[in-house]
Amino acid sequence: MRVALFPGSFDPITWGHIDLVKRASLIFDKVIVLVANNSAKSYLLSDIERYELTFEVIASLGWSRIFVDRYDGIILDYALKNNIGFIVRGVRAFHDFEFEFERYVVNNKLSPSIDIVFLPSSDKYLFVRSDLVKELIKNKNFDLSSFIPDLVQKKLKSKFIDKLS
Repeated sequence: MRVALFPGSFDPITWGHIDLVKRASLIFDKVIVLVANNSAKSYLLSDIERYELTFEVIASLGWSRIFVDRYDGIILDYALKNNIGFIVRGVRAFHDFEFEFERYVVNNKLSPSIDIVFLPSSDKYLFVRSDLVKELIKNKNFDLSSFIPDLVQKKLKSKFIDKLS
């Protein structure tokens, strides 16, 4: 069975993430969406909230071979501990590719048994980014349905609109 890991912070999960997960599921037998923590980032949602929201969104899509997990550690360690042979990384533009390629070189030196698979963003989601969503959620008049599922938009607005105004 070919298992792939799709890690990210998912703060929050976007249509761009969902598109990449769906496309990865066409290549692999099983895809694990891993809600990870990055100490260099500041988050809008807690790790548990990010996990729960990502889980709800993926579950609502009814995809049977896609699972959600969370991990507070090095992604490569998670892959090794769970015998995962592939890590899927989405790339929107050259800047993303450059960053991800550097990560690939390091991961390949540490564990050459795990392959990194780069999936380019679909043009429809090329400019969809979680940090953009976080900025836009501050204005309750914006319809963000082209960036995030309604479930995510409702949860974010109900949780943050009063605090961020």
